[in-house]
Amino acid sequence: MRAFIGIGLPAAVREVLGALCVELRRHIHGVRWVAPEAMHVTLKFLGTITDEQRLAVEALIRRLVSREPTFQLRLGPVGGFPSLRSPRVVWVGFAEGEQAVVRLAEALEQGARELGFKAEERPFSAHVTLGRAQEGRADQRMSQRLSDLGWSPPAPCQATSVTLYQSHLSPTGAWYEVLADVPLGIGAAS
Repeated sequence: MRAFIGIGLPAAVREVLGALCVELRRHIHGVRWVAPEAMHVTLKFLGTITDEQRLAVEALIRRLVSREPTFQLRLGPVGGFPSLRSPRVVWVGFAEGEQAVVRLAEALEQGARELGFKAEERPFSAHVTLGRAQEGRADQRMSQRLSDLGWSPPAPCQATSVTLYQSHLSPTGAWYEVLADVPLGIGAAS
């Protein structure tokens, strides 16, 4: 099974991000937009794992996140990878909570390496993916349109758990199944 570790977003936040994608879709062509129900923050992509690895990853998540308190997330600006001038991926970053997300991602990265998973080659960047440019089809004016975008992030939300997801690929896009959802802070000192 293909799997990754992430933070789910509340329905209200996904709804606002979905509306943003609808607005962007009207002005930017050649991008495959993410469905609101699939929006999340990826902490660690694992790739194809066995049932035995799944159990080890679940134990790792429980051990690591039980010590981390819940925290507030506030979405921030729209950006692009590898850059806003030449975006292949359109995303939304964080105005608040980014450090907590990075701390979780780094701990999970280290733990996953100890379990034998391949180390991530790129530096971690806390974000929510909105869309990916289709090969050779991205609108040449996408960078300018993203820069000119006037977008108001929704009210902050609380990150309360870390989730192990199974990724199912289909011609209409990926969909995600929750394999384990571990609450933050269950072992944190009061």
